[in-house]
Amino acid sequence: MNFAELATLYTEEKRKKLKVSSFQNLTFNLERYVLPCFADLPTDKLTKDEILFRMNSMKSLGGTLGKQTKEKNFELVKRIAKRGMEYGVVPPFLLDFPIGENEEKIPLQTVQAEEATVLSDVEIKAIIAYATAHPSYKSLGVLLSLCMGLRIGEVCGLKWTDFNFEKNAVLVARTVQRVKIDTATKVIATPSWSGLSRQISFPDAVGAVILQNFTERNGFILTGSNKPIEPRFYRRIFSSFTKECGIRDVQFGVLRNTYKQRLGKELKQAQKTVWADYFFE
Repeated sequence: MNFAELATLYTEEKRKKLKVSSFQNLTFNLERYVLPCFADLPTDKLTKDEILFRMNSMKSLGGTLGKQTKEKNFELVKRIAKRGMEYGVVPPFLLDFPIGENEEKIPLQTVQAEEATVLSDVEIKAIIAYATAHPSYKSLGVLLSLCMGLRIGEVCGLKWTDFNFEKNAVLVARTVQRVKIDTATKVIATPSWSGLSRQISFPDAVGAVILQNFTERNGFILTGSNKPIEPRFYRRIFSSFTKECGIRDVQFGVLRNTYKQRLGKELKQAQKTVWADYFFE
């Protein structure tokens, strides 16, 4: 078996576990950067020295490879090597080595990321106060993500038909992703983390904001039409929103991080819990 064949087995395993855009990013990096350097290498010859030698020869189509891209592909090679060890086709060796001699060791997925950024109580109240005082499609998505822990793609994929105002709950059934198939396009797919729809409760106050201010409820909630907004555009909207309500310029994912941290529970338990009513006082 050679590296290309092992990589094919690895990607087929990942196909069902990753959302479309993530899978395409994986195969893009394999085909453009990794396979040109590793494809013909027999898996029983895949060693630390061989990986370092071939990584040093890896270049982009335009010349020198950027550090971040190189590290990403280095990590991908090590993941495939690890899977090969589990298959018994790659001789075992330690994978916690750096690309260069003067760089720090980068253990395979063992480095703990810095504590995720979360919003302070003051910032949470500022967001809720601004969103309720200036109701709009823009602010509604922010409010829903903060109060229900939704990912940006899930917020962009919400339709008004997903809402049940009698139960104060919303069905999260899809996510919006931007993927490249010949030309760039949008794809509606099931949420990647479970592959299944899930129902999440929202605070009574959020339901009241919606019912009082959004009387026209058709199509996707952020556009009011049958065409969703792309996550990349909504990120820009969120950036301007943070300035308007006077909080730090944080990433959209901080809303979800805050939701999880405030609950202090496992995510699956957290999805069923309403916590934000306190901040609507």
